[in-house]
Amino acid sequence: ITALLVLIGLGCFGCYTVLKSDDAIEVEKPDLPDFSAFNDVTAKKNAFFNYLQPAFDTVTAEVLAERTLLIHWQTKTTLTAQEQVQLQDMASMYKVTANNDHALINALLLHVDIIPEELVFSQSANETGWGSSRFAKLGHNFFGQWCFSKGCGIVPNQREQGAAHEVASFDSTEASVRSYFRNINRNQSYLPLREIRSELRKNGDVINACALAAGLINYSERKNADIAEDRPKTRNNR
Repeated sequence: ITALLVLIGLGCFGCYTVLKSDDAIEVEKPDLPDFSAFNDVTAKKNAFFNYLQPAFDTVTAEVLAERTLLIHWQTKTTLTAQEQVQLQDMASMYKVTANNDHALINALLLHVDIIPEELVFSQSANETGWGSSRFAKLGHNFFGQWCFSKGCGIVPNQREQGAAHEVASFDSTEASVRSYFRNINRNQSYLPLREIRSELRKNGDVINACALAAGLINYSERKNADIAEDRPKTRNNR
C-alpha cells in the first residue's frame, strides 16, 4: 500500500462532533470512526481499511453483476424487450452509445469492470489522510470528489476567489465509493486505465493496482468533475 501511494502521487493529496467554521456549524457523520485518535499507525491503517471494506465489497458486487449480465447477453442472438431496457439503462449510466445491441454490449465491457481494492483503498487514504480529512468526516467523501451546484456539498476553506466548486457530500461511504467507481469507469479522462484493464483481461493476467495506477494520471486535476451530473439538483447536501 505504501509503495502504491508513492506510485499514484495524486494527493490533494458513535457520537456527533460539532465543528464551527466561519460560515456554519458543521456536524461530523456519526458512523465515521475517529481515525485521528489512533496512535499506532498500523492499527489506524487496519481500522481504515476495515471501515471501507464493506462499501467496497458491495459496489464491486454490483459491478460484477452488471458485467455478468453483459457477458450473458453476448451469447444471445437477440435480446428480449426487458433485456434491451436494462441494456439501455446501463448504457445511459456509463455514457456509452453504439449502433446495435451487440456493439453496445462490447463497448460496455470496457467500462463495466472491477477496480482493485489496493488501488481504491490507497487512493482513498491519500485523498483523506487515512480518513481524517474534513470532507470525509462531514460528507463521507473519501475520494476528493467535486460537485458544481451551490449547496451540493462542502465549500473548501481554501477555495480560490471566483471558484464555484464544492466538495461533494454523500449520505454514506457506500455512495462515495459507488460514485468513484462510476466516474473511473466512464469518464473519458480515465480511458487509459480502462484500456490497461481490458488488455490485462485479454491476456488472462490479473487486474492489479500497480498496472492500473498508470491510468489515473488525470485524477487529481479532474476531481471527479462530472459528479455534478450524478446528483439531483434539488438535494441539499450541506
